[in-house]
Order: sequence, then C-alpha cells, then structure tokens
Amino acid sequence: MNLIICGLSKNCLDTTKNNIASLVDLKNYTKDLNLQIIIVDSDSNDGTKDFLQEISNNYKFITVINEDGLEKIYDSRIQRISHCGNLGLNVIKNEKFYKSFIYIPMDFDIDQFE
Repeated sequence: MNLIICGLSKNCLDTTKNNIASLVDLKNYTKDLNLQIIIVDSDSNDGTKDFLQEISNNYKFITVINEDGLEKIYDSRIQRISHCGNLGLNVIKNEKFYKSFIYIPMDFDIDQFE
C-alpha cells in the first residue's frame, strides 16, 4: 500500500514528536507500507522546525518544507492553511511518488494517535 500523509505544523513540538513517532512505528510494523510524510512548517519558533529538520535528515520518507512569513502575505489563518496544504500537494504532484496512493491530510497540532 502506498500512503502519503501531508501535514501542517506551527509551534507544536510535543504533538509533532508524538505523531512522527507513531508514524515511524507504523512504517516499521507494516512491511508492505510505502509511506511518505510531507510536513509544511510555518514560522515555528518553539523547536519544531529544528526537530523536523533533524528527523527529515534521519528518515528519507519524510520531506519538510519551511514556509515562513505567511502572516505578512495572508491576513486569514484559513488562507495560510490552504497555501501550506497546496505546497504539500505540489510536492506530491511534482515528485510523482506513486502511480496510485492513499492521501491523508494531517494537522500536527493534534496528537492523532493519542
């Protein structure tokens, strides 16, 4: 199975760590799972950005996009979320990870596997 998870993060270090750990466990547990994780971080200043950089260096299936300064461009939080989501979708389209896949959008602010 080909699974692509595309998520957003901003100042959510603890929940991001928990979510990534759960996803890595899932990948390790399921032999037939081709997992790709794309995370778009916007303006984190709590250590999330550093953690994401470190984790993406350790796991080739994790891609991190840093998209800072969006509050100067977009007044609305919804516009910023939409912009970041579209960045993730563009990575999927441009990289052509798989011919067919399951796409799951994810908010890394929430501990999804609690």
